[in-house]
Amino acid sequence: MRGRLRPRRFFSKTPRGAFRLAFARLAGASALAAGATAVFAVTPASAQSTVSSITLSGHGYGHGIGMGQYGAIGYALMGSPWTYQNILSHYYGGTTLGTMPTPNPNIRVVLTWNDNNPIRITSQSSFSVAGVAFSANQVAMLSLNSSGSWSLARSSSCSGPWSAVSSATYSTTQAVAIPASQSPTASVSQVLTLCNNNGGTTPYRGEIQAASYNGSPRTVNVLPLNEYLAGVVPSEMPGSWGNLGPAGPQSQPWGFQALEAQAVAARSYAEARLGSLGYADICDSTYCQEYLGMSQEYSQATAAVNDTSGVVLYNSGGAIASAMYSASTGGYTAGGPFPAVPDAGDAVCNSSGCNPYHNWSVTITASQIEQAWPQFAQVSSVTITSRNGYGDWGGRVLQMSISGLSSSGQATSVSITGNQFMWDMGLKSNYFTISSVAYNAPLQPSGTAGYDVASSSGPVNAYGADTSYGPPAGTKLASPVVAMVPTPTHQGYWLITQAGNVYNFGDAKWFGSLAGVKLAAPVAAAGATPDGAGYWLVTQAGNVYNFGDAKWYGSLSGTTIPSPITAVLPSHDGAGYLLVAASGATYAYGDATSYGPGAGITLPSQVVAAASTPDGAGYWLVTQAGNVYNFGDAKWYGSLSGTTIPSPVVDVSGTSDGAGYWLVTQAGNVYNFGDASWQGSPSASKAGGSWAAIAAG
Repeated sequence: MRGRLRPRRFFSKTPRGAFRLAFARLAGASALAAGATAVFAVTPASAQSTVSSITLSGHGYGHGIGMGQYGAIGYALMGSPWTYQNILSHYYGGTTLGTMPTPNPNIRVVLTWNDNNPIRITSQSSFSVAGVAFSANQVAMLSLNSSGSWSLARSSSCSGPWSAVSSATYSTTQAVAIPASQSPTASVSQVLTLCNNNGGTTPYRGEIQAASYNGSPRTVNVLPLNEYLAGVVPSEMPGSWGNLGPAGPQSQPWGFQALEAQAVAARSYAEARLGSLGYADICDSTYCQEYLGMSQEYSQATAAVNDTSGVVLYNSGGAIASAMYSASTGGYTAGGPFPAVPDAGDAVCNSSGCNPYHNWSVTITASQIEQAWPQFAQVSSVTITSRNGYGDWGGRVLQMSISGLSSSGQATSVSITGNQFMWDMGLKSNYFTISSVAYNAPLQPSGTAGYDVASSSGPVNAYGADTSYGPPAGTKLASPVVAMVPTPTHQGYWLITQAGNVYNFGDAKWFGSLAGVKLAAPVAAAGATPDGAGYWLVTQAGNVYNFGDAKWYGSLSGTTIPSPITAVLPSHDGAGYLLVAASGATYAYGDATSYGPGAGITLPSQVVAAASTPDGAGYWLVTQAGNVYNFGDAKWYGSLSGTTIPSPVVDVSGTSDGAGYWLVTQAGNVYNFGDASWQGSPSASKAGGSWAAIAAG
């Protein structure tokens, strides 16, 4: 797991191969809820809309664990004191440099590009396979038999035709190709060359061994560690970087220190993995670290390998450290097996160019998200819920949440890791934030299709399929409206003022009011019985008044309460009610049940409204800042937390199926969540005045 891609040319990269690394969860990272950022948000004073696309701004390329390759060259070009030792010490905290007892052991590298294929070997010099001599430019082919043995054939071309050497077969230990020379200075004409599947050839130092994995052939290159690294270092980091900068240590340009840091990191990573594949020690791809054989060698990289021969990083326990690295950290390493540190070198920029991955930007369409997560037919919101705490925006994304509607119109959500979002969206790293969002037309889900919004002065605006039943234009109410209670048929409603006046419209019947009654505190909330033949009025002090068939089950009269009552929730059967205080405290009477919040819970702003689920077994509490808290069987579909809103939230109303809700602000902004569809708002229609309540149609 060394990194995503490697620098190909100075400050430029050409992607090779797919990124399939399994990122480790970063141990020790702090999940900062405070750093959570809304990605797709409900737009104030407008409909909640389906997302057309989002634009992400990001940093870095790869997992960010350990050394950043652009950072290494950046530090090296700063000059003193940035020797390779200091570069490694910066990125791999808690490790020490040391020399292996055997500085240059052999290593077995599986050449994954030839998995499941026969092994075709040639050389410009004479060579042998399984003890059988082959002359220069002849081609040997090892084929795996169903019995697990190997057959050997000969040809004058990589493409055949082939003739069997004999009827003899060879064991895996015998199926070994040996070149004319295994000297570290052997020329291309003296080493073994493998025939590629695309018609070309690739030279490799050392021996080629046959192996079997679950009955399929594998090709293994066995060679001294330094010769392997001579192919790895310039495959992972441009060898030409060693020529950059003024003269430095070892009579080399300062850029040479980056190559030496790469050599030690690659050596440590390889040695820490010895035997991990069973039949081989390491692979040749970016699943491990890229090894392109002799054809990739570069003199400066080879010199860096030889100058650091045997040098590795040791953990405090004495084991060789698995020194992971990636192309670009984006300015801060990810932490995990090594402490997270700032990476000033990552912003390297000079006459040769700049790190193109220190900052990046990409636009993702909603269809890409919906294809990756097919449970969504419409994506309405994505939220970054936690970050690792290191660097810009609160660091790398650890956890996210996606919400939206299914094909049947039901609200749905999914929690994913930042790495999963990165992989599925093809991002360069999990170090990103949201810079802009583009929206389509408003959502039209399956929930209730209309609602009424009441102003504090009395006028009621109807939206969607709903109807306004009054009061008539120009009507003067005795005091400001504090609540609007719909009838069970939703063909009418009561408006209740803070003085206790009750005004009935549509099929709502009048059963009495508190008009003319001297109250100890203003009326704050109201609720109706299930049959619509009665209602309760509740004051801020917790006094409860019942009318019609509504029965009295108790109140807070004469009790000192820490915060005023702001909402009342009648029981589903009408045989009780729950009083809700601004602090979030709840007081149950009759058969009403409190589902929370628990004692001692402090909410970030005062609760101003509440709404029950259709079965009465749960409810939502809403604060003036737009925070939504769900209890019992009420599900959370989103909130305005972290969103700048033009005025305080004053009320909430749930949809008929309980799968969504609307919030309304004092300025008349309507916000919809879950399957609640946005049909308009007083703010959008430029209606003036202060708004007090919302009720589903």
